[in-house]
Amino acid sequence: MSVESMVVFKDKIYIYSNVTSKVYEISQDLELLHSWIVEDNLKDTSAEREEASVQFVIQRELNELFLFNIEEPEQRFYMVGENSLDKLKYGQDKYKHKYILANNCFYNLYDNQVILSDNETVFQQILDEQGDYYFMSTKDFSNPKKDTENKTIYLKKIDKKSVPLFLAEVGKSRDK
Repeated sequence: MSVESMVVFKDKIYIYSNVTSKVYEISQDLELLHSWIVEDNLKDTSAEREEASVQFVIQRELNELFLFNIEEPEQRFYMVGENSLDKLKYGQDKYKHKYILANNCFYNLYDNQVILSDNETVFQQILDEQGDYYFMSTKDFSNPKKDTENKTIYLKKIDKKSVPLFLAEVGKSRDK
């Protein structure tokens, strides 16, 4: 089975093909602008998987596009830049307190830390351009002991300043 990932970013279309092991950058007029062979970087991905093991993710706060390989042990981010595709270099100052939400996990781009999301009660989650985290949940986070019906859906916002503390709490609750 051929698995492909696609995203529109900054008025360009980016496509990853498992069949060719390439990323294609295409204009809105469907003109091929660039293509990069990524076979060496993504050698452990499988074209036989039913779900995509490689996906595009946007870090909205920095307005940057990344290609993310979900597969272990090659799980990592690749920055898609002007005419290039490079492995993410963690620890850069611009990535301090910056996260990407992908594959139901938060990825700290500075510390290379992975924090699992509460995917039992949380769904439709997003990190916005200001770094705020929004999600919908069947759990009332303002009253966590309250027993809620699964039919009730809550919209929750965690502002950027509180995201690290919130993620630390999520991590603690998962470790129990």
